[in-house]
This record gives sequence, C-alpha cells and structure tokens, in this order.
Amino acid sequence: MQDEKVLVLGGYGGVGKSLCHNLLRYTDCQLGIGGRNAAQAKELIIRLQNEFPGARVDYIPLDAKKRDSLIEPFKWADLVIVAATVPDLMENIAHAAVNGKTHLIDILVRGDVAGILRKYNGEFLDNQRFCITQAGFHPGIIAPLIRLPKTYFDSYEEANVGLAMDAVFGKPQSTYEIIHEVVEGNPKTFENGVWQKATYRDSKSFQFDSFGRKMCFPMKMQEVYGLEKELGLGRIGVYASGFSSFIDNFVFPLAVFLGKLSKKISQQLCGWLLFKSANNTVGDEAKAEIKLQAKGKVKGRPENYEVSVFAKNSFDLTALCVVACLKQVFNTPGLHGVHLMGNVVDEQRLFKDLTDFGIEIGHNI
Repeated sequence: MQDEKVLVLGGYGGVGKSLCHNLLRYTDCQLGIGGRNAAQAKELIIRLQNEFPGARVDYIPLDAKKRDSLIEPFKWADLVIVAATVPDLMENIAHAAVNGKTHLIDILVRGDVAGILRKYNGEFLDNQRFCITQAGFHPGIIAPLIRLPKTYFDSYEEANVGLAMDAVFGKPQSTYEIIHEVVEGNPKTFENGVWQKATYRDSKSFQFDSFGRKMCFPMKMQEVYGLEKELGLGRIGVYASGFSSFIDNFVFPLAVFLGKLSKKISQQLCGWLLFKSANNTVGDEAKAEIKLQAKGKVKGRPENYEVSVFAKNSFDLTALCVVACLKQVFNTPGLHGVHLMGNVVDEQRLFKDLTDFGIEIGHNI
C-alpha cells in the first residue's frame, strides 16, 4: 500500500487504535480517523504523530447512522475499514462505499453481515473495487490456518480449530455481536459427509499453550464451508472456549431464553452482563490463542500436525491480520466484488507476514 487514503471508522476504539498504529507502522498511507467523538480522535492523532513524525493523520467527522454524513468522507477515501461494532449500519456503509467507489473491509463477526454486503456485489464489481468482510482472526484466518498443512499430508482427513481468548470490551455495545451469535449462531460441524447442527454436547477439549486445557464449544464459521471439498476433509470443526462459568452457565443461557421473547432485551441486558463480568475478570490486555489439530496420512501412516497462533493482545492480532490481508489484496489484480477474508488470502504469505509482525506461530509435527 503506497499513499492510499485510508479511513478507519471507529479508529479510536480498541481494535481501531491498533489498526491506526499498525497501518502507519507497516504501510505508507494517509490516515483518516472517522467517528462522532472528536476529542478521542484528536487525542489519538496527537499520540500517533508523536510516535510517527510526519504521519498524515486527520479527524473526519461522520455518523454511520446518518447516510448523508458518509458521502464526502467515502469519496475522499481509497479504502474504508470498519473497526466499529456497527453490524446494523452496514447497509448505510455499503451504500456509501459503492457510491464513493471505495474499497471496503470490516472486522465484524455477525454472519448476516456477509449477506447484506453480497447484495452490493455487482456494484463493487462494476466499480472494480473489493469488499472484504469478516476480516481479523475470528473469523479471518481460520480457513487459511486449516489450509496450512495441506502440502504435508498425502491424505488430509480431519481439521479441528480451537480458540481461547481473554475478552476486553470497550463498552457494552461491543458485546452485542457475541450475544447475537449465541442466540442466532446455529453452530455446525462437518462429519459423515454433511454439515450438521452442533450443540454444547459436541464440545471438544483443547490443550492450549497459554491457557492450559479448556473445553471449547462449536461455532459457525462461514469461511470454512467448502474446505471439505477443496481439501478432501472428512471432518471439520471450529470451537471457542467459554469466558467464565458465570458467563457460560448463566449469561449465555439467559441470552438464548430472552432471545425467544425479545432479541433487543436479550442483547442489551445480557450484553451488559457480559461486559461487566468479562472486564472484571481480565486486565487491560487480553491474550488470544488459536490451535489447529490436523490429522491425515503420510505414506500411508497416520500423522498429526498442530499449529498454534498466539498474541499477547487480541486487539493487535485482529489489526495485524487486517494489515496482512491488505498487503495481499492490494496486490491481487482483478480482485473485485464481495469476499470473506478467509477465502481470498494466501495462507503461506499470510502467516509469514504475521510472523514478521511479531505474532507467535508454532508448528508441532
């Protein structure tokens, strides 16, 4: 990336700050920090300019709830990165992106966001612009991680991915995507030739290097759908560990129960409980680890292959995955339209870049 104008929506949030920092560290871009809070944005700009003398950073006032406020900022930008937790506002953002003829990337988790964005696929294609959704590490690098051992095995048979992380939320609204996925997530695993619904009874134990042994619950991860055909896998599962016994055994079941009555009440009440409980348990930094357990055959003999990805700060891991993705997609001719990050990045280059960025990646064969 050379001299692109990058607008980061929510650049003064947890992931947003790390994104701004790492964009200036690893690219030569002109940065715009977009949002409603001028004081927070300008405070961040001062810190960034002190750390990166000569950096071109500006505050750009906008409100994603007001479509008109996005028009001029999006026309200015070559790329817009959505770092704010605004899944319900992606219609406004996608509309502004196609009208401003800008590239778009988001770090949102909610599965329905991809469907919203795909409605604009034709317009992104016509504009010769890309729209990358579900960027980061969960989702984002799960499918590339599963692809990593494909050249090691003669016959790749099974891939299970476990995720453990400490959670730090800047505000209760930052939890809403998680509550939505708990209520609406519909987790699935692939086995016996079909993707089938999974429940807590299908949980799997993982031995993490930094968290110890943890029970992990099945998740829905769109980017892994299709890997069964691409890699010839007989079993695929993606799992995430719980936050705490209180959250796992009270908050999440309560969210499911209330979600049947009122999704809004479930989101607000259980989101607040999740915010308070998680932030009381974890300090200011939240580590994250992803573990791949792969099985297959080499010269007819059963073999195991494990890969671990570890970061001391999950905000930094998300941000660095986005930067690594951008280093690829800006240099991929003809990459236009709407895509999941996990489906468009080259896994070898992705993990090499992450290693160069300081993310710890270990292989155990």
